[in-house]
Amino acid sequence: MAQDYIREIWQKFASYFEPQKPPDNCSVAFASLGDAVYALTESPKMIRVDIDTLDNIEKVDIRDHLKVSLHTYSAHFQSDADGNLYNIGSMFGASSKYVFAKTTNPSKGGANGHSFENTELIGMVSATDSWAPGYYHSFGITENYFVLFESPERLNLKKLMFK
Repeated sequence: MAQDYIREIWQKFASYFEPQKPPDNCSVAFASLGDAVYALTESPKMIRVDIDTLDNIEKVDIRDHLKVSLHTYSAHFQSDADGNLYNIGSMFGASSKYVFAKTTNPSKGGANGHSFENTELIGMVSATDSWAPGYYHSFGITENYFVLFESPERLNLKKLMFK
């Protein structure tokens, strides 16, 4: 019994030095982009899914296209009449920000019919409290605006860092 306790302490200690690879848990929603379907979660990672076999075809990390350090990315894209996709993500730190992005419909000039390569940063807004940014699950858009409700539900970044 004492050995189990010592093992638990050692594993907790070792976890501070050995980064764990987060799982590919894309189980929240699906999005269509051109001729492809992607499984999504609230992280910047997505999985392209074969719609006939449901096999994973390719893993996509939106950070490779946006070139910003995102920590979250909504699982609920919004779209416009032209088939462009819009989304929001978060960057956490001393100056936490909400990040707004647009993925141009791949049929309008992409290299293939299903790529996130034409994803661009539209803008960023600072969180009202950088060390406790608001949690959001989704957002809205109008013809001219992103609509983000900065919820009173907060992520305590200092607590997360030292837990």
